[in-house]
Amino acid sequence: MERLLKPTVLLLLVILCSPRIGIALTNEEIFSQFQFNYITPGARATAVGGAFIGLADDATAVDTNPAGLLKLYEPETSVEFKNISYIAEQIYKNRTCGQSIQKKEFTDRVNGVPFLSVVYPYNIKQKKIVFSAYRQESVKYKSSYRTDSFPIYSIADLCLRIYPIDASIDLSVTNYGLGIAMELFEGVSLGVSPRWSLLQLSSHSARFIADGVSLLDQEVSREYIINDDDSGFGINLGAMWELTPKFSIGMAYRGGTDFRVDIEEGRGKNIALDSDQSRFTLNLPDSFGIGAAVRAIDSGKSRLQLTMDILYIRYQNLLKDFDIILEGSESDDYEIDNATELHFGIEYGLKFNSLIQALYLRMGAYNDPDHGIRYAGPFQLVRDLFPGSKEYIHLTGGIGVVINKKFQIDSAVNLAESGTQVSLSSVYRF
Repeated sequence: MERLLKPTVLLLLVILCSPRIGIALTNEEIFSQFQFNYITPGARATAVGGAFIGLADDATAVDTNPAGLLKLYEPETSVEFKNISYIAEQIYKNRTCGQSIQKKEFTDRVNGVPFLSVVYPYNIKQKKIVFSAYRQESVKYKSSYRTDSFPIYSIADLCLRIYPIDASIDLSVTNYGLGIAMELFEGVSLGVSPRWSLLQLSSHSARFIADGVSLLDQEVSREYIINDDDSGFGINLGAMWELTPKFSIGMAYRGGTDFRVDIEEGRGKNIALDSDQSRFTLNLPDSFGIGAAVRAIDSGKSRLQLTMDILYIRYQNLLKDFDIILEGSESDDYEIDNATELHFGIEYGLKFNSLIQALYLRMGAYNDPDHGIRYAGPFQLVRDLFPGSKEYIHLTGGIGVVINKKFQIDSAVNLAESGTQVSLSSVYRF
């Protein structure tokens, strides 16, 4: 999926301690600000702003647009290394009902190998077919979060309060898949990429009743733990139409996968969970995309390529099986918008007759719209816990080199207010 997933997770398993209302713990609250970032895998695609559906001419096509695999003429292996930093703004403290709630930024960082693949073209009865096998980390996230040692109050809700919390999460979704692409007729190719996905989730949330003492010394009031995994199947579909040698159009569909894991009760006087609330459900969104690539310049010495994608993501899938139970409130109080992303990229290449065959300079940009879960009900404090998100603009860039026609190295950086990605990819053709 994620393709690269870049969440800013709130990490609050909330219990509101007030005689006015009560909220039962549910699995979805840990993802109240879950942010998906459908950037494509691979440093090259990242550098051009993820605008790759209409181009899709390297091994990462198996995820972005499987039909693009048909553009590969030699067997090759590909691997990507990535460092990601996340910046999440969370509610942090106030001391009385009359004070506004202060927020605090929490930064976390992960490293990994999010993409690894092998591609093999093959001719069958004069028909070219390209096969691929791959492993992809579409989600890799770690974070910890701790509020101030005093309760947080809301004057708008007649001093409704929540007690301090200490929480952590370790989340990954790893895909293992196969891809196949073939030519339907001249200039038109189709591709399919079925995948098996494994979710691994370890999280801990402890809430304390205290007034200013170190959280580690306080009595645990509520504690809930998730340490479970689940698996499921999904599929990517793609089509590519090369209208001319310099202009191509691609279309892609990525099916979401549903996961369910168990929530366990830890220390404290926990609120009893019914059968629905004791299961954490994560329904990954479906996405639909269309893209175009134009080779504006293609001479013996240089090449200029422009790409653009439009991606529609059904984030409302996240509210499927949404189980929050709030007295005086319905599940309709929680909303999330589907989103449309626009991706743009430029790649300029210089060709040489030496050990270094080509040098590529790349840049791009895309928008990451508001798609956080938000509460639209009557309680202001719950609106603070589920505020939704905001739109971020990502700027990307990178450099690539081809050495002796067989070996290629690409680098990329992805900059936004919500965090930074740095990636390095290598390709070996044999």
